[in-house]
This record gives sequence, structure tokens and C-alpha cells, in this order.
Amino acid sequence: ERAVLEKLADQPRVVAVGHSFGGAVVGEAERYGLAVDAVLHVASAGVGRVRDPYDFPDPRRPRYSMTAPGDLIGLVQGLPTPPGLGHGPDPDDFRCVTTLPTGRLPDDPAARDELGRPLGERAGSTIGGVSSHSDVFIRYSDAWWGVYRFLVGTVPPPPECPPPDDEDPTRARLL
Repeated sequence: ERAVLEKLADQPRVVAVGHSFGGAVVGEAERYGLAVDAVLHVASAGVGRVRDPYDFPDPRRPRYSMTAPGDLIGLVQGLPTPPGLGHGPDPDDFRCVTTLPTGRLPDDPAARDELGRPLGERAGSTIGGVSSHSDVFIRYSDAWWGVYRFLVGTVPPPPECPPPDDEDPTRARLL
């Protein structure tokens, strides 16, 4: 028994991160049994065609989300669409998802953005607006550190995800 426990302790942590449309792809993969330890939606278009965490095979899986204020992805997150289309609910408002802050850009004006340009006057500013969709990946920004902490497993664990209040078995779900 001890040898099994030691072997399990050496198992790698497997996570999924979905950015933009990739978030909806991760959500759909979860619906079909994606085997990961945790999920992070970064400026995600949606969580896939589900209505509640209990629509996933593993409803208690730790799920996190981060979207900067003013990110244009907010215009499509959670939009109602015809059945079978769309990206699903907004991960930032989805039940049992823990929101991670996007924070600020690095303080160093010489730090580079995703296109290799120096941040200049933008250094130290709050991540937000149109450019925030990719600014969340600027190295050493608060958002970058949040993604890093998620990847290495040092983000705080989310609270338990209780079953939904409406356990009505006759309720139809269109997914």
C-alpha cells in the first residue's frame, strides 16, 4: 500500500488552460470526459455547452477563470445562441468557478509585450481594455504570475462545489 501511495505522489499534475475560443474547447472536452486535475479559463469565450458544473462528468474539479476588465471577449461570453452553437456560459460568472485577478503589468518600462515592444508608459498599469486579451500573458505581469501559480499548483483551492438547488429530474436540458 505504501509503495502505491509513493508512486501516486510522483504522478504529474495534469491541467488544462483555455484562452479565448480555446476556453470553450476545453469546456467541450470536459463534457466528454477530459481527464485533468484542474481547469483555467483565460479570457475565455465560454465554458462549453453546459448550464451547471454538474453537467460535467467531474463537477467538483477545480475550475478557475481570469478575464481583465474591458477585454472584448466579454462581448461574446455567455451570449444566448441557437442550440448547438455558441461558446456556453461566461466562465467568470459560472457557478463554482474561482476568479483569479489579472492585476497589473510589470513595473519595468523595458519589459516587453507579446509583440516584443517595450511597455514604456504602460508599465505598472492595470491590465484592462482592448489589449488585455493578450496582455494577460505579458511575462511577470500579475496575470502571468496567476497562470504560473495555477500551472504549478499553488493557487488556493476553490471551495467545495455543492450540487445545484434545483434537483428536478423532469427538467429538460438543451445542450
